[in-house]
Amino acid sequence: CNAICMDPQPIITHYTTSFARYYARVLQRTVNTLQDIQRELYDAVFDEATRPDAKMFASDLRERMRVCERVLMQWATESVERCIAYNTETATVFVANEQSLELRVSALSAADPTPDDTGGVRRVANMVRAFVATERELIAGVAARDLVRIMVVESVKQFEAVLDAAGLLTREQLDALIVEPVTQKDAREQLQKKKKLLEDALTIMRTV
Repeated sequence: CNAICMDPQPIITHYTTSFARYYARVLQRTVNTLQDIQRELYDAVFDEATRPDAKMFASDLRERMRVCERVLMQWATESVERCIAYNTETATVFVANEQSLELRVSALSAADPTPDDTGGVRRVANMVRAFVATERELIAGVAARDLVRIMVVESVKQFEAVLDAAGLLTREQLDALIVEPVTQKDAREQLQKKKKLLEDALTIMRTV
């Protein structure tokens, strides 16, 4: 009777807490991997193919994108923390779809041998196993959607926002960020000197 009347919630919470510790490591590794991919991508976009005269401009855009990346990482970390809380905070350790849980428990119970004195204990054990299996599906779905939304969809939105903002820069701001190559600068100065010499020569010729 004690086993049959036992409240399975503390036992379920114990096992879901262990489960949460496991998937917290998995999710954090996933976030770090996505962050590395993003960093390499944006480094390449704003650097490797950049013309020398636009390096400063590209660096400015890259720094703006780094600010966005830090925000996205904060969101991703908060998402992982929420997933952990779902299985460690007693008030949130429950299954919304009770019918699905009961079907799992029934399937596990049906596979048990003929009930004996340990039937109540096995019922609790089956409930714990069914609960963790249900949570595994839930967390996998929630975490996958949330991380894709943050690290992919929101990342693209932030990237587009950075480029849109760059299009609103004034001519003075752009001039300050675009550096003229030394060879081009020297050639321009030489042409200006030659232009001045020609203008002076024409002035002299007109006065003769």
